Amino acid sequence: MLLYLLTEQPAAWNRLGSGEQAAAVLTERLLHLIPLGDREERPGHVLAATADIRLGGVTLRAGDFVTTDHVAANRDPAAFPGNPHDHDNLFTPLPKPSLAFGAGRHYCLGTWLARAELQVALHRLAGRLPALRLTIATDDITWRHGTVTRSPLHLPSAW
Repeated sequence: MLLYLLTEQPAAWNRLGSGEQAAAVLTERLLHLIPLGDREERPGHVLAATADIRLGGVTLRAGDFVTTDHVAANRDPAAFPGNPHDHDNLFTPLPKPSLAFGAGRHYCLGTWLARAELQVALHRLAGRLPALRLTIATDDITWRHGTVTRSPLHLPSAW
């Protein structure tokens, strides 16, 4: 999120430090827009069907494995009409909750802590270091690829 804000949304970075409510809305938007995991390494979550179900014209039997993709679900126009993926409206609340942390019985237990940490960290960092900028090109960033998340290994910056 920090990399995206500094490189592609500098105006949003400047506004982020102005208030906690703006930071809350922006955090939700970014969780919706930016996949938490590495889509190439782990494109979805593998689940087992617990009962027979017909889905999208296909019958899944109890015990069949299915893959869910929260990123694709977050782009479903039936759930998110209009253009909620619009990078120009980062401070407009989403019409529905993001599926970044799952849903239902597979909803991440740590979601509220993660959201609070992201919101406070981004808000305070932008407020205290409004001139924060990268000191290397984005193509030179080395990425850490985990089983659930990805992140820059180092993010050299100055302010």
